[in-house]
Amino acid sequence: MGRAINPGIGGAGSAIVSSSSSSSGVVDPRREGYPMYVNIHGEGNSYWNVRILDSNLNAVGSPWSAALNTTLSYKSGVLNDSTYGYSTDGGSFTSNYTSQPVSITNIYQSVHHDDQYPFNMAVNANAGGMFEGVCTHSISRSKWSFGRFLISQILPEGTRPRRFFGLDDDVFFEYHNLSTMEDPKSRFDLTPFFSVDPSTGGNHRAMGSACYNERTNTLVTLHRVAASAVFNVFTGQSGLNLNKEKSCPNPKKWFENASVTGFTIGSGFGNTTVTDERATRVILGDNGQIATVQRLTTTLQYRLIEGGAITATDTVSGGWNTGPDQGSQYYIKTKMTWDNNWSWSGLANYQEGGEFRGYLISTKNPARYIKYASDSGNRYQNLLPNSRSAFMSFDHVNTDGVPAELCVLDLDLDQNPLTGTDPIIARVGASPTAQERAIGSSLNTSYFSVPHNHGYYSTSYGYYAPLNWWPRKWEFGNG
Repeated sequence: MGRAINPGIGGAGSAIVSSSSSSSGVVDPRREGYPMYVNIHGEGNSYWNVRILDSNLNAVGSPWSAALNTTLSYKSGVLNDSTYGYSTDGGSFTSNYTSQPVSITNIYQSVHHDDQYPFNMAVNANAGGMFEGVCTHSISRSKWSFGRFLISQILPEGTRPRRFFGLDDDVFFEYHNLSTMEDPKSRFDLTPFFSVDPSTGGNHRAMGSACYNERTNTLVTLHRVAASAVFNVFTGQSGLNLNKEKSCPNPKKWFENASVTGFTIGSGFGNTTVTDERATRVILGDNGQIATVQRLTTTLQYRLIEGGAITATDTVSGGWNTGPDQGSQYYIKTKMTWDNNWSWSGLANYQEGGEFRGYLISTKNPARYIKYASDSGNRYQNLLPNSRSAFMSFDHVNTDGVPAELCVLDLDLDQNPLTGTDPIIARVGASPTAQERAIGSSLNTSYFSVPHNHGYYSTSYGYYAPLNWWPRKWEFGNG
């Protein structure tokens, strides 16, 4: 695909790496097929019905069902899973919640279930349809749970992060795995690498507010200075690939080979309250621009940073009434399309997990963005990656007798240039044609019925979640 020069931040240059396989024909072993989903019916008390669906919602593999014993309270035998059952900790997959208190049991079908990482906050399922529940009540160190400290990653197409890096103030670390997130390894202080300007007072607060762009081999971290609106931005470029364990077994080695630049922005970081740094997602574009999406008290705010300054801002109001620290599962999430050229950062519009709203941002050129939300009612829509360059969500309205309605936001026709602010070309819902969407404009979901029957369940609908691995043999939906 050739190479282009990235102007970077602070004058540093780097080559943009092809987002597909190399010219030698070697396929990245991390590369997956198109997104696939587990579809679950049943409340975990009397029965389960489980299917695996590809991006076209075709059933692949073999479905399975199980009758469960109500007197045992939980699944039995090889299906044993104490998270779901008579005394459910995880909640029912076929019940809706409308005005429940903040709890993991009340985020049914929520965007809070998953992000760009191959891990789900409700159930984790493999390609064969076996799944296990995630019990948040068993977490003893919730500070580390659910990826609040995980950084964003911009990767080659068809890959999801397989190394899991976190940022905690001035400490960078790697999680052993996503199943526990309780035992960080390779923890080290960034201060020797990202020098602190004494005039700003030090005390750099951060909680996952970083992004590694593997395509340009660049890392950016944002650190808030005390409880103020001042924040520092550090950008590093290294000759090593942070995700390659052979050349970079310890992330500290990446920093030891990195060239770092930094600058301070004197205002603009949130509400200047102590929790603002805990609710920020960062996107580092291929062109060196930095976009942030931050959850404030009642709003989400987009910022574009380039040339050492904030050059654009945008705000969208939300319906949430809980703070950023209200339950670790409620932190702002970032999701990626399969080709990793588009990100969506946002959260559910209500504390119990209904609806969603956030910012769709180009990972090549973060100055190109729109607001994308579901405002069709408190009906628990998730947002899932779909096919090559699209997102899909389901609407769980009570239609009793027809499949669950869905909406696809298709971005495949957009050329996604590295520069400029051309309108975004997107097709949404049942519309047969793509349309231009002005930068910063608002776009809502448009749900419609389709003939797939995997979502039918009388007056409520089954659960959809991405698998933890998307097999290549079903990449194009042809089985």
